[in-house]
Amino acid sequence: MSLTTFDVPAPEAGSETAVPPEIAARLADPRTAEALAALIDHLDVIVLAVNSLDGLLAHSETILNSLIDGAKDAKVTAEASSELGSVDLKASADAGGQLIAALPRMAPALVRGVDSGAIDELTSPALVQVLHLVSSATGEALKDPSPVPIRGALGVAKALKDPDVARGVSFFLTIARAIGRQLSASK
Repeated sequence: MSLTTFDVPAPEAGSETAVPPEIAARLADPRTAEALAALIDHLDVIVLAVNSLDGLLAHSETILNSLIDGAKDAKVTAEASSELGSVDLKASADAGGQLIAALPRMAPALVRGVDSGAIDELTSPALVQVLHLVSSATGEALKDPSPVPIRGALGVAKALKDPDVARGVSFFLTIARAIGRQLSASK
């Protein structure tokens, strides 16, 4: 669409909706007309971006709470593991800055995620609860002075006699079965 000027109607006598002369002059400028035409041509992208931002803001409390819980769990895990050592705050801050700088490039993927409902699923209370459970259990396991010994199939069978081990294995096998069902349904 190539416009060089806009025809701006002359103000009617006594009309309160007339275009002020300074605005009419700006609209008559070909550069302004081209810029306005380009803006109109991209309104669908602007609306999509605004809707995506609205969706992100609508879920911001859940996302922020998940991030805070994750940071707390990561801190507990880091403190519990001598292998991880201390967390390098400068490196973490640098990584955060790089993430923020990458957001404009990530925007289309984020929009697809919001439109697909994936963000809603990722921030659902049930999934957040499971992630919290796995994260805190990992921290606890890292502190455990006597990990579950497994030496072959017989060791697995003996370990499954422990109700906690059996419950954990059952949980992960249930997830594996659900993934398998979804994989076969998507073929």
